[in-house]
Amino acid sequence: MVRMALSPDQEGGWMVQKTNNSKAASSISGTGKRVRVLIVEDDSVDRKQIRRCLETSAMAVEVDEASTISAGMAALKAAAYDLVILDHILPDGSGIDMIRQMRQSELEIPVIVTTGYGSELLVVELLRAGAFDYIPKDQITADILYRSVARAVRVRTAEQQVYRQDRLLQGIGRAATRLLSVTDLRAAVSDALAFLGSVTGVDRICVFEHVSSPSGASPSAVQRFEWARGDEILRLSRKDAAGFAYADAGLQRWDKILHEGGVINGPVRNLPDPEKKRFEKEGVCSLLVVPVRVEEAFWGFVEFDDCHAERQWTQSEESVLSATAAGIGGALVRKQAEEAMRISEEKYRNFIENLNLGVFRNSVDEGGAFLQVNQAHARILGYSSAQELQGKHIM
Repeated sequence: MVRMALSPDQEGGWMVQKTNNSKAASSISGTGKRVRVLIVEDDSVDRKQIRRCLETSAMAVEVDEASTISAGMAALKAAAYDLVILDHILPDGSGIDMIRQMRQSELEIPVIVTTGYGSELLVVELLRAGAFDYIPKDQITADILYRSVARAVRVRTAEQQVYRQDRLLQGIGRAATRLLSVTDLRAAVSDALAFLGSVTGVDRICVFEHVSSPSGASPSAVQRFEWARGDEILRLSRKDAAGFAYADAGLQRWDKILHEGGVINGPVRNLPDPEKKRFEKEGVCSLLVVPVRVEEAFWGFVEFDDCHAERQWTQSEESVLSATAAGIGGALVRKQAEEAMRISEEKYRNFIENLNLGVFRNSVDEGGAFLQVNQAHARILGYSSAQELQGKHIM
């Protein structure tokens, strides 16, 4: 257990104590993380009782305390909490006042209200204001508090997952639209990656093309595109950013995993040592790497880097991001095919224009209008330029 000394906050309330439960992490949220709770209660005896119930319950918690609404709001704006346990009567207002302030500040954190003076009308009023649950103080036990906290955290986790999924699908829809509608490939991919960066909350997205060596040398990956959040993030610099051999970069297993359709997903600290050292040096906390397959063939991969938080992407997030990565790869392949066609047509036109033999192409209608004529044919027919024959009929 870790305790902190009393200290006044800027609003004149008191941040009383911080408790760190040393138990193994509970599975309440399904993430393995401790549940971070803020107790807002002006009575020190009640604070102690709630804290003891939390510590002795079947969950791992981190607890902060505040004695006023102003101190509680300051704490909520300064750090991320999973839950608030709130007294109904406080020196600077009621629990309903704080709930309304939280909603006005867009702090969508579940609130459990406690009070020694309860009634059915008060419960209805609290629930209407946005409280998740209500527990009379004389009924607070470790078991009751655990069940209430568990329900609140699970509901919030489910709501957050739905919200993230909705945002992700919206971003993917916008990205797909850009890839299909914008002819400038660089602009299309840049916009698509920006949409994905916004909805995933990552700091950096890179698109790599896989390159197989015909001579039997180690396969490599070449970076084609990179999107990074604004100037406020940690700048990532790699000497081999433009391209690297998997073996030289310590990423041999990536080639095999990605070729087989697998992904690399999770906190960097869980990676094998060579990979872990590489990405920790770059300041990456967690990453998701999804393969790009075009026409059933492995084309490359897209790497999503989070430099601020550890996360584990869900299977559904993996799936939708893999589908979008395939769209990016498909757009790149189409652009490469279009560019090859343009070069081929340009070579053909140059070849025809520079021939000393007359060459023309005409329509199949009666009379046959000239569709294409080279300069030599124009001279044969007595014209000074091929443009003069455009639209004229052979007859």
